[in-house]
Amino acid sequence: MRSELWSNVLFETLNEATLILDAKFQIVAMNPASESLFEVSSQEALGRGIRFLTGRQIPSSEVRQSLESLLRGQVLRGRAWYQKPNHKRFRAEFVAKAVLRESIPKDQKLTAAVIANYLEGLVVSIHDVSETEARDARHVLLADILQSLTDADSLEKMYSVVLTALTGEHSADLVVLRDKQSDGYRLVASRGSYDTPEFIIFQPEIETAWLHDKTTSLDLLTSPSNKLTQPMVEAGFRYVVGVGQRSGTRLMGSLTLAYRQMPTIDLQPILPQIAAAIGTQLERGRERIALEALAGANRAMREATNQTELYQSVVEFALQTTHCTTASVILYHPDRDLLEVIAAAGENAEKFIGLTMPRGRGLTWGVIDTDQVRLASLNDPEVREQAVTVRRDIKSGLYVGIPLHETMPDGSSRVIGAITADTMSDNYQFTNSDIDRLKAMSESLSIARSRIVALEVVRERASAFAQLAQLSSDLERLDDPTEIAKRGLQTLLELSGLDSVGYLQYQNPGFSILAQLGETSPEFIKAFESFKLSSETTLFQTVIAQGRSIIVHDYLNSSYLLPQFAALNLCTIVLAPVYLNSIVHGFVGGVSFDTPRVLPEHFGEVLEFLVGRISRAIERAEYLNEIMHTREASFRTLGRALELRDFETKGHTDRVMELSLELGQVLGLNQTQMQALAWGAYLHDIGKIAVPDSILLKQGKLTPEEWAVIWEHPERGFDILKDLNFLPIETLEIVLYHQERLNGTGYPEARVGDEIPFLARLFAVVDVYDALTSERPYKAAWSHEEAMLELQRQAGKTLDKSLIVAFEHSLEQNLVRS
Repeated sequence: MRSELWSNVLFETLNEATLILDAKFQIVAMNPASESLFEVSSQEALGRGIRFLTGRQIPSSEVRQSLESLLRGQVLRGRAWYQKPNHKRFRAEFVAKAVLRESIPKDQKLTAAVIANYLEGLVVSIHDVSETEARDARHVLLADILQSLTDADSLEKMYSVVLTALTGEHSADLVVLRDKQSDGYRLVASRGSYDTPEFIIFQPEIETAWLHDKTTSLDLLTSPSNKLTQPMVEAGFRYVVGVGQRSGTRLMGSLTLAYRQMPTIDLQPILPQIAAAIGTQLERGRERIALEALAGANRAMREATNQTELYQSVVEFALQTTHCTTASVILYHPDRDLLEVIAAAGENAEKFIGLTMPRGRGLTWGVIDTDQVRLASLNDPEVREQAVTVRRDIKSGLYVGIPLHETMPDGSSRVIGAITADTMSDNYQFTNSDIDRLKAMSESLSIARSRIVALEVVRERASAFAQLAQLSSDLERLDDPTEIAKRGLQTLLELSGLDSVGYLQYQNPGFSILAQLGETSPEFIKAFESFKLSSETTLFQTVIAQGRSIIVHDYLNSSYLLPQFAALNLCTIVLAPVYLNSIVHGFVGGVSFDTPRVLPEHFGEVLEFLVGRISRAIERAEYLNEIMHTREASFRTLGRALELRDFETKGHTDRVMELSLELGQVLGLNQTQMQALAWGAYLHDIGKIAVPDSILLKQGKLTPEEWAVIWEHPERGFDILKDLNFLPIETLEIVLYHQERLNGTGYPEARVGDEIPFLARLFAVVDVYDALTSERPYKAAWSHEEAMLELQRQAGKTLDKSLIVAFEHSLEQNLVRS
């Protein structure tokens, strides 16, 4: 080939990389621009085949097709991959033109011999377009990935999008996605030709670059081998590129690309954007999961029917949606100034529930006192010393406490506790998202708790007032002050949950215990029975002065504590005055021993209502008792007045009343029967008022006509009393039938056997006995033995045999007592 020809060609292409190839495609000349492009000297390139600069053998079919075009005088244009002698690859646009010794006839068939005769060589101009093409390719790839990430509706689809795109044509041989953990990285997804992608890891110091949005690369052939990179080198990898996934200033994970040969398109410029998009989508995905979990927690909170269920649902969801190993709800008890673990889930949860912490013990006090989120590391010995933990061997970990609030009636809020979570080790770290979720749970819990508390208050009030309504109904049927007090105390014990309740009857300056229910001790009873009011300020005096109930939550630490009660371990005390006619009659009180009781907010209202009902019931009972005593005194007076008229029966009324009641006790009669029996004894002969004195006081024998008048006195008595509605029917029956006899020989109706009412039969036995043992104008008084023999003769005939046996027994008991 003529040298002047090549000189002219090279001169014309001085500013472009130009190669001159001979007919065998060997390099015979290259200008300085081509030396710069291929990073090789002419000396090294001359005489070498074109493969030296392309990195590949051009197929013969491709060569033949191209030569045909060139020999026909055409200019060949195209793009191809080139590889520099140092193995760097680039994309270039080429223009090739054949140099012929002479023109080839158009009809000349192109054979190898013809080509050899006519072809002098080739002139190839090469223009590097790799950056332009790579930029376009990166732009398209980035757009596709970002769009696909936006469309992905799950973490799995997101991972698949990234892995598919980055392992496509001209991309990486292996792509690995990992999550950042406190002790390294956790593999979450990978794709490519490597069995153990978890070994792909960068040195920790590169994280600084990743946090500044920079990519890092590693040429495995030129960098020193170490235990981290050696497995990859052995697997045939040549080049690694990595970038961090961030959320704000926090490193969330990494994206790593590995190549077996140098990449044809450098993806480093777009990797930060891809990683950022992954981080954003990952955060959104996690937030979506967290929101779904929070929605589930809110559903569980709405379905909770009590505070126990509510708190447990919160800690379980906290455990599921954050990095904690233990979660708990801790409430503050201001009355005792301590914290209590109400609910817990996770490691050692069963040991935490019920744990109490006095002031200064436990990290949660910092949350309660400051009303601020608290994040603390157990690596700090001072923090660890303050912490309360069931596992005493814990030496590291994190704690977070979120305030729990309660909305007050005036719209303000107060701290009532905290949601707490801890990691119990350094293997897990709380994220900002974790804390945000816990805050959201705290807000939801506060709202749900307000609803539950309101429902519980309504239920408690409804239940309390249902019990009070039942109490009111029951008290209406009672007329004994002791029974009234016991019934009221039973309700107080049920509503308060106190250990012991009692009714102290006030007997200035001391007390007597009218009734007591629940657990107590002899020392407690003795202390109150011996207690006397004095000029000292006591709880009793304060209750009297204020005229209302008082609740003392912590008696041992109150100003009301008296020395004689200090050793009784009294904690919560409730005390309310009971008034009768505006005068203090006594006190209703209750106590808890050893442990204070948390009483419902409406308990004061309940206590006032309960004491009011007891007070009214006792006042009514006292009034009825007074009426009953007045009536009984009136009946007794009336009966004794009849004796003054019928002097032969003097003392008869009192005797038959006492004997009847004694017999009634032996027979086990109830209070109503005993009252009817007593009144019947007083009034049984009231009908004799209608008997003329001439008959009633006659000294001799009565005529049949006069006896007929006497026999009418039961009916006359019944007629006198029948319109007194308060008299029991049994009393009227005694008045009307006390002269009836079992065999029908009695009067006024000649009834037989069980036709005679029971109390009338009972009184008949007593009445006959007293008549026999009493002196009359027409006979002397019989002895007890004679009278009993007569009763036994009449047993089963005129008088009830079983009642005579019981009467004899009652007389024997009375004799023993006397």
